[in-house]
Amino acid sequence: DHVIGRDQKRDDIVRFLIDDDPSTDLSVVSVVGIAGIGKSTLANLVYDDGRVISHFQLRMWVRASGVFDVEGLIKRIVESATDWKQEDSSNLDLMINHAREMFHGKRYLLVLDDAWIEDVDKWSKLRDLVLAAGAQGSKIIVTTRTDLVAATEGTVRSYQLEGLPDDLCWSLFRKLSFGEVENEEVEHPNLVAIGKEIVKQCAGVPLAIKTLGSRLHSKTNEGDWQRIRDSLELRYDMLPSNLKNCFAYCSIYPTDCTIDKKTLIQLWMAQGLIDSSSENDNLEDIGNIFVGHLFNIRFFQNVRMDDY
Repeated sequence: DHVIGRDQKRDDIVRFLIDDDPSTDLSVVSVVGIAGIGKSTLANLVYDDGRVISHFQLRMWVRASGVFDVEGLIKRIVESATDWKQEDSSNLDLMINHAREMFHGKRYLLVLDDAWIEDVDKWSKLRDLVLAAGAQGSKIIVTTRTDLVAATEGTVRSYQLEGLPDDLCWSLFRKLSFGEVENEEVEHPNLVAIGKEIVKQCAGVPLAIKTLGSRLHSKTNEGDWQRIRDSLELRYDMLPSNLKNCFAYCSIYPTDCTIDKKTLIQLWMAQGLIDSSSENDNLEDIGNIFVGHLFNIRFFQNVRMDDY
């Protein structure tokens, strides 16, 4: 499927990747943005670009979400590039040697998707053990939600991915929801008006637009559209600003991550996201109220209850 609104950034990144700077042996490019903004989609556009395919002798795509583990990541890198399978991943030396042999003399491109590598020492270990073995001009693309990850990995070029502009948001939503219908402004003017309200609530995030547009595909019942619009308004716009900020902070967590409530509340407090009008109020108690409210409106799911 055609990806809307990312052609310029794709071309910028591709040009940087295929530019052989003799002063650098290995360069890191980061794509930074909130969850659902299209970081992986953009990286995939670059990865599959014909100019990139012809330039690099070896390409690898590795999902790097979750706790950063050097040994596990080396194993996934090797498996992404070859059919080699090492059942006993405890033999680190064997994996390292295999990876270095695989990289030796080759200009490679490695994508680390949804990376959460914030430990400089671990990143340096991965780079020195394996990644530095490639030929001059090798490149790494890192997609991540935080600037800290980009800084940890010694990023040479960083691309901040923003939301799509309004016209492209509507174009994407319209294609998914109305399908092949033409002149929908004439045939379904009420649905168009509601749809534009829904798109506005998506704040330029492609994943949200795709999800809601697909859900309304070929539906012409106005009630279906109103329910989605109203649920979005009630569940986010009606939140107080401090609760909005607390929920937005949760985007630092990887996809499908189990969040410890106590840890989350402490992070909220450390960031100054929980405040009180009274010195007698306990900030942890306020944090518990915030978590409970977000759970009740289904912003948090699959919660394991405990005594805390």
